[in-house]
Amino acid sequence: MRRRNLAFAIAVLVLGLPAFAQEAVPIAVVVSLENPIKDISLPILRDFFRCEKLYWQTGKRVVVFTRPKGSPEHQVMLHSLYSMNEEDYQKLWVMKQIRGDVSCRVTELPSRGILQEGLRTYPGAIALVRVLEVTPQMKIITVNGKHVRDADYPLQ
Repeated sequence: MRRRNLAFAIAVLVLGLPAFAQEAVPIAVVVSLENPIKDISLPILRDFFRCEKLYWQTGKRVVVFTRPKGSPEHQVMLHSLYSMNEEDYQKLWVMKQIRGDVSCRVTELPSRGILQEGLRTYPGAIALVRVLEVTPQMKIITVNGKHVRDADYPLQ
């Protein structure tokens, strides 16, 4: 059995089977363990990431974290929460700064460890994280009542 798996892995590497290589990476919405929220609507999530809504219903200030440009989390953020490409996203933030409309900022964090520390430090923190990188120090919340493993999860 191991030889068959090894042979398949080598075939994928040599032949470059695109369907296998481009499998979608599930992205979860995570918050601080201190946050009592269990579910968020997609419109509220968008408002948080666009800095149009600054406080949780608990009164805690929202702190938005993202992973670096080009990461699966960043791509899902652009597609599902901004409905734009990277260039338009950058222009949006420049225009917000020019207008003085920057009451918050989406903070890019380079590693899971730093993101984990941010979630621990800021009780109002929220981020998108690859499911395989979620740790016990992160709390997954549902979106529109859908869990990241559901077929109709809105962040795909």
